[in-house]
Amino acid sequence: MKKLITVLVAVFSAFSVMAQADSAKAVKSNASDSLYRHLPDAKEKQPLIIVNSNIITGLGHINPNDIASLTVLKDRDSPANLANLSRFGVISITLKKDVKIETNTFNDIKKRFNIDGKARFAIDGYFVDDESMLISAQDINEINLTWKKNKGATTDVTINIWMLAPEARKGFVYKPNPNDKPGTVYIRGLASK
Repeated sequence: MKKLITVLVAVFSAFSVMAQADSAKAVKSNASDSLYRHLPDAKEKQPLIIVNSNIITGLGHINPNDIASLTVLKDRDSPANLANLSRFGVISITLKKDVKIETNTFNDIKKRFNIDGKARFAIDGYFVDDESMLISAQDINEINLTWKKNKGATTDVTINIWMLAPEARKGFVYKPNPNDKPGTVYIRGLASK
């Protein structure tokens, strides 16, 4: 069953990408159809996975036998609170009633890093519009924090929560070499054509 879900996600991703390309060609004048707010290393070709309509998750800890229903939504069919996260579609899973998932709130994550002020959140590189959603604690692979100092001595904090494993993400993910000397700086360059 787990293989079936993985195959469904792969097939959905392929169809979603083709549908996104078709809709971008058909509606070039409407910027909201092709503009999603995201970080430079945002995910590509991976749908958002939602469990029980309010938990952002991955497929890593879902037992296929616990699934009551599964719905596939294209970007335009997704709920308004998920609009920015749904560029590659949404897989909405409803679990059987007795199944529980350990979750974190966005506020829990701010507290974990001792952030008192305002913070912007992103999931797999796409900014979150609805911070009332929950996050599956078991499916968090990595959390990146970025601070930007402003002229007025204020600081903007962006917290990016990676649900995807590094090999499923867009672009290069640096893996430290144990032989690296402290203070070594690596610069990622773009390949020219």
